[in-house]
Amino acid sequence: MGIDYKLLRETAQMSEVEFANELKVTPELILGWETGLIEPSPIEKKKIFAIVKRIAETGQGIDD
Repeated sequence: MGIDYKLLRETAQMSEVEFANELKVTPELILGWETGLIEPSPIEKKKIFAIVKRIAETGQGIDD
């Protein structure tokens, strides 16, 4: 089983649009990752995990 990008986004308490804006990609790309149609690039994966790590360490979402 691969990475559950939807769960990571939801853990960060972000909508698809917020997550896309934070990563500087389109919401359609986020949907592609979440449905397994597209795999994030290594750079995108690094950014995704950095966001989730920041949320986990601070306990704050993007709008907090």
